[in-house]
Amino acid sequence: MKIRRLYGRVSSVLFLLILLACGAAAGWYFLIYAKSPQYALNQFLSAAKANDTSKVTQLSNTTGALLLAINQAGIAQDAVALIYPGYNNITEFGTVKSASVESMSVEGDTAEAKMKLEVEQDGKTNTLTPTYVLHKSDDGWKVAIEATIGSSFNQLISTQARKKAAKTIRDALKANPAMATMAKQMIGGAAEPYPEVKTFLKEAGL
Repeated sequence: MKIRRLYGRVSSVLFLLILLACGAAAGWYFLIYAKSPQYALNQFLSAAKANDTSKVTQLSNTTGALLLAINQAGIAQDAVALIYPGYNNITEFGTVKSASVESMSVEGDTAEAKMKLEVEQDGKTNTLTPTYVLHKSDDGWKVAIEATIGSSFNQLISTQARKKAAKTIRDALKANPAMATMAKQMIGGAAEPYPEVKTFLKEAGL
């Protein structure tokens, strides 16, 4: 009888410990991890891979003067496809075959993730290593599309694509010279933090 009682007590203690461990794990997941930039980025990558445009929109910020300029230059139908080639069936810049987060750093309301993208284009697979930028808002962490493109512009957009876009902009400015002044005022300040973008704009006549 004593052995049975002892066994019962041990079993009860083990069961209680398991419940506590499960509770702690669930609490960590929902209260900490689910609110982290790592979680938001993983959700974004899964949604982009599945072409879940509603989820991608929810997990990204696609505002900004630079993105407006990119759209006007006709570089991409959807700016998200610039940081995740193949998204929304836009394959001009290839198609992501695999995406992994190599490392992530967080400082205040900004997170930077070093990425590794295996992108297939024209029968070849290239490795891209952009830095994804995330900002924390009232709605949680979101991938900042403009900041990501700006900080990894040359990595994400090929030399050929940059030359084509620059020519498109130069031709547009020649056709409408007044546009140059307006464009400089609109995107000049926004491009200031991004040296690669500033160089591109200079080549494009801005």
